Amino acid sequence: MQMENIPIGDLVPYDRNPRITIEAVPYVEESIKEFGFLVPLVIDNDNVIVTGHTRHQAALRLNYTEVCACEFTGCQNCRRWMADIVANALLSFVINPARDFGLLGCKFYYLP
Repeated sequence: MQMENIPIGDLVPYDRNPRITIEAVPYVEESIKEFGFLVPLVIDNDNVIVTGHTRHQAALRLNYTEVCACEFTGCQNCRRWMADIVANALLSFVINPARDFGLLGCKFYYLP
């Protein structure tokens, strides 16, 4: 994966993101203010966000014009769903954000 700066206006939030990010945005915003934008967004080849929706929202609130992102190549639906599951499962151990478990559970149905 190659990292590059992407204009924030070119990024598209994934409309089936199971993570509910609204309450976490202010905390991530404060973290970015203090430490900078440390973790890049992961996007597909159409600039749709695979992981990093909360960082994206925080960057918007901080008036960033671009953010660091890396492209998840070959991101078909099955791989996207697996990436969502991994990202959401790992983060639940760290900060326990709210999730739409209906959307998250739908991803298991389509796995091979």
